[in-house]
Amino acid sequence: MFDPFLNDPDSNLGWYLAAQRAGLSALFRDQKPEQALCAELVPDLIDRLDHDLQQMGRRSYAVVTPGPIDPVACDYLVLGSRLGTEVIRRKLFASAERKTVPSYFQTVSDTNLWREHCAILDQIDPTTARARTIIKDVRRGFRIFETAAQSQQD
Repeated sequence: MFDPFLNDPDSNLGWYLAAQRAGLSALFRDQKPEQALCAELVPDLIDRLDHDLQQMGRRSYAVVTPGPIDPVACDYLVLGSRLGTEVIRRKLFASAERKTVPSYFQTVSDTNLWREHCAILDQIDPTTARARTIIKDVRRGFRIFETAAQSQQD
């Protein structure tokens, strides 16, 4: 979904950041923040994205929220994406001076939160309705980000 950015980061950085902003905002719009491990992280990420987009003179185009998503699914999407963002940062900005790296990429990934999330997942029987809901909502979350990516204008 984000191949255009990975294949040509210089041309597509603004698009990628705008899509991340729209996706995170939509994902958390209908959430009860206290229920997700990543609840304190998301406002900081959105603030960083807003700052980066403002610096670039870009805006993010909002997408429709499909309603609340299970907090464990939100954690999977957000915390997992933070690990992926760290890999992208190391690959794309390894030779850049820190000040040239967008602030969104400067947030350190909290591996302790990811471990805590994995421990929560380990407690959920994969044959239960709750597990099926989490899987369904993770898929819904990915569709939110797909829609967010498609909604951003170049």
